[in-house]
Amino acid sequence: MHKFSKSAVATLVSGLLLGASAHADVSITQGKTAIPDGEATHAQDITVKNEHVAFALAVESAPPWGVPRGTLVDLAAVKNGKIDLDRVAFADFIPNSWSAWPNDRKSIEIVEDSDEKAVIKVSRNFDKVDITTWYTLAAGSDAIALKTVMNNQGEDDLELESGHTIWPDTGYQFAVPGLEGNEEAMADNALADRMVAYDRDWAFALHAPYFDRIKYNGRDMYLGHTLKAGESRTFESQLQVVPNGDMAQIVKAEAERHGEATGTIEGKLRADNGRVPNDALVMIEKDGHPYAWTLAKDGQYSMELPAGEYQVYGTATGHANSQSQSINVSADGEQTLNFTSLKSPATLALNVEEAVSGVAKDARVTIIEGQAPPVEFLGKRTFFTNLLPAGHAELNLAPGEYKLGINAGAGFTAESQTLDVTLESGKTNQQVVKVPQVTFPNRHQWYGADLHHHGNVLEGVTPPEIVVRAQLATDLDLTFISDHDSTINHKVFADLSAKRGVPFIPSIEISPSWGHMNPFPIDNGAALTVDPGTDDVHTLIDAAHEMGAEVVPMNHPYNDYATSPISLRMRCRAVRPTVST
Repeated sequence: MHKFSKSAVATLVSGLLLGASAHADVSITQGKTAIPDGEATHAQDITVKNEHVAFALAVESAPPWGVPRGTLVDLAAVKNGKIDLDRVAFADFIPNSWSAWPNDRKSIEIVEDSDEKAVIKVSRNFDKVDITTWYTLAAGSDAIALKTVMNNQGEDDLELESGHTIWPDTGYQFAVPGLEGNEEAMADNALADRMVAYDRDWAFALHAPYFDRIKYNGRDMYLGHTLKAGESRTFESQLQVVPNGDMAQIVKAEAERHGEATGTIEGKLRADNGRVPNDALVMIEKDGHPYAWTLAKDGQYSMELPAGEYQVYGTATGHANSQSQSINVSADGEQTLNFTSLKSPATLALNVEEAVSGVAKDARVTIIEGQAPPVEFLGKRTFFTNLLPAGHAELNLAPGEYKLGINAGAGFTAESQTLDVTLESGKTNQQVVKVPQVTFPNRHQWYGADLHHHGNVLEGVTPPEIVVRAQLATDLDLTFISDHDSTINHKVFADLSAKRGVPFIPSIEISPSWGHMNPFPIDNGAALTVDPGTDDVHTLIDAAHEMGAEVVPMNHPYNDYATSPISLRMRCRAVRPTVST
């Protein structure tokens, strides 16, 4: 059971009456969140808002992945008085690297509710460890201050990996500078202490100065530590919200936190035809690593950087990068750097065919060598041939020389190929790639499907059509989707698969904190009627069978999700003779 303090109840009533006032700098309201696409929908949930930020706490709504209630499930920028879309699955404190979270109590208290500041206190437990988090949002601030205190009430010393995390449910991720490309890494080579989730029109930064390691490419920023019996430890961080895809405010906030002196770079960006290109930006590198960027609005940019040495270049969607310039930023210094000759886009029209039969082949196309966009809303590094017509792709790329990997059948059913090609500004290069088929599993009644695959739910950010095209490019014979606790994508997957005459297997990934299960095939669009965060394993398996499942496998049973010993006894039933289409 959750509980509110008496003062909190009074404060909530006040928030309901006064929180909607357009003149209040900070407001607290209770009930279904006003954040569009928000998951906090229960009458007891809490939304906090100022002129820059809105966030919602799931007091009674079920957070994803079986995380205990009380977590932040919605986060959005406020733009010109209007709340933007929710962009996160959740942001919370993780006690020990996603291990199963034994939790049986919580309390929510509104510590302060004024025009100047909102403070919400959330107290929960991780077995015998008390975990209390304060969420503070001040008037005029673009960041939520997070403070979490762990108190070991048990008799045993604990070896833990703990820290704050942010999991976007859309957009892209800019890893901790210096640690990019690492799923897991120690922080020894980190050039900053923040991770950024972003797209063209928003950016969220988790500033976590305590961290000494990352997991999940930086979504989780942890400290490895021993929490002795009776000992407490405090973690402090900030969740900063920016209303566009510009990192200038994030870098400035980081410098202010560190007390670093800054200097300014400014100038203009233009294409070689004199026009301002789409999504023009200036990319900043430090010690050869991507560090930050700033947008060039109307072709003009300005950015503060901590004093030091950097490499800087201009770029834009489909345009060739400018020549990189090495600069030294001095305290309070100003420099003008113009990038005025960005080469305009080129087009590659590609057809992939089986080498002997000439039949169109679905394929995956990857940039091996050549310009890969440093910021992902500028373009992709990996592409897939169209759903229709099969085997065809038309790619808009920066001009230059490329080596592309052409992969049909994951290098298993067909030989992978490479394509060397030169692309010129404003021109279309037509190419045909022949891919030799080397094995024919269907002739021996072998058929392939990826039986654990996400679309664009929670941490999955891939649109359904791209997932279908990716599965076909791997030469799979059936399409499949298993989003976390959701069947929202079933209909669109069935429709897309039908366009190519490919059978579709509907599934779902039921996601309690102690381990994930992937029942299939379930009825197309069947609704999950249980709560993975609170219901026991027997209830969840019964629910899977009620949805029509013949098989209930466990996913990734040996990672952090499965640290609690769970023994499952599966019931066998006759497999249906047909697959949902």
